Amino acid sequence: MMKRIIIIGFLCVSAISNAQQLPQYTQFANNQSLYNPAFIGINKSSDITVGGRWQMLGFGNEPRTAFGIFSKNIALKEKEVFNPSLRISRDIPSEATHEKRKFSQASGAQIALDQYGAFRTFSLNGIYAFHYQVNRTMKVSGGLKAGFNNNSFDASKAIVSNITDPKQAYQGGDSEYDQFISGRQNATFLNVGAGAVIHYSDFFIGFSTDQLTRNTIELGNSSVNFNPSTHYFFSTGYKFSISDALKLTAVALIKKMKPAPISTEFSIIGNYGESLFLGLNYRHKASLGAIAGFHINERFSFGYSVDFTTNKLNYASNGGHELILSYRF
Repeated sequence: MMKRIIIIGFLCVSAISNAQQLPQYTQFANNQSLYNPAFIGINKSSDITVGGRWQMLGFGNEPRTAFGIFSKNIALKEKEVFNPSLRISRDIPSEATHEKRKFSQASGAQIALDQYGAFRTFSLNGIYAFHYQVNRTMKVSGGLKAGFNNNSFDASKAIVSNITDPKQAYQGGDSEYDQFISGRQNATFLNVGAGAVIHYSDFFIGFSTDQLTRNTIELGNSSVNFNPSTHYFFSTGYKFSISDALKLTAVALIKKMKPAPISTEFSIIGNYGESLFLGLNYRHKASLGAIAGFHINERFSFGYSVDFTTNKLNYASNGGHELILSYRF
């Protein structure tokens, strides 16, 4: 069927992300929780991040993504270490206070609406993460996400060629496509993901997975086989201190979804002082991106990126854009 159905948006996103089903983000270096739930609350703060992404402009029915992440630091209750009814009580040892501060938690939610050609995915997930400070230079984090993905197919946006004569309108005959449009064209799946991160001084390494349950638990019966696949993400990065005012962060991201080949991308972000950041992103055999943004104040930050296609699709594509706004409280 794939040889006979031409879904421009779907083919574009397949070419760019090597057939991965989940959205891709150019500003992932500053928003690691988009791929790995273990990053929420990593700085012991609560925040809201919203954004939008437009890819492959110029084709029509281009891939578009809207997303949002909310995370809140979970305050640990103070333990009562003495009985006020007793005449003699003991003070809280400084060592115990230090031990308590080693552990922190965060919870939140992640929402995304991803549309590419005739396909659309809406996802809503709850997120939890914990962080443990092993020593002064090493921190270990783990995260979980659970929720659902709703996948849908809009037959009106699919252009189908006639099997015998492509110049004529489609008149039936492709059993798989006929099954696509004959019945219920959306399905909801349980979604579970997990991640882990190890920070050592200015270096980190992380691993995460998404769509672990695939289509094991489906709500309702759909005639469309969306075939959700498990995705694997590996990331690593290092922060360089060039001067008191200039800090550089280099991050590499590797993505894998069977049977697609491995997809890799690299970002380097320069933070100048407390207000401005600039960077570059390179997606192997796909695109080159420029990133710019600023911290409006201690709470608000704004980021913008533009992608330029570096493969054969650049003859028809005007690139892509991504906007992200964050609020810390």
